[in-house]
Amino acid sequence: MLAHPPKSPAVATLMLLAVAVFATGRAAAGEQSFRLELVPDRPYVVGDVSTSLQVRVVDADGQTTGRFDGTRPQVDGLAERAADGRLVPLRSGPPLVEGRAVLHGVVVADVVNVRVGDLQAQWRPRRVPGWWSIVPPGAAILLALLTRQVLLALFAGIYLGVLVVEAWQPHVAFVRTLDRHLLETVADSGHAAVLCSPRRWAA
Repeated sequence: MLAHPPKSPAVATLMLLAVAVFATGRAAAGEQSFRLELVPDRPYVVGDVSTSLQVRVVDADGQTTGRFDGTRPQVDGLAERAADGRLVPLRSGPPLVEGRAVLHGVVVADVVNVRVGDLQAQWRPRRVPGWWSIVPPGAAILLALLTRQVLLALFAGIYLGVLVVEAWQPHVAFVRTLDRHLLETVADSGHAAVLCSPRRWAA
């Protein structure tokens, strides 16, 4: 009498099926570990001004991967401006290189959809009406005429423009006005010379 009777074919078949299901699950999990990221050059769009959208394929650790290099991103929601001024739908972008590609175009939909292989991602830009572009300089000119304080008027005009861009968040707009616009302007020697010259602002 045998101490360990042989396993039946049914048990062996079940074990093989379990191994196959486990391997398939691991393979599927590996495929899902990649994701598509969309990084716009700015989180808003003004009218029909062209924008840039970086497409990145990253792994589970957030590192850019070349797994899909050579694949062209499929696009929906962007358009290219033709030589005659017409907007032509952009259907695909340049091939990915080192896991990256940059799309250039005009946003023509509320949602921009991008697909690379089986990976998909969406971008919902915040729209700023085109006529808002003349409000900050107009307000700066009017304030300069009323107060005769040119620097104050310039600051107010910049702040108003940043306020619109930052979705009407006053505290964020104030900080961005200082660190992203004024400091960069003053850091330029030519701009600093103009701002600090008393003769240029004399009445």
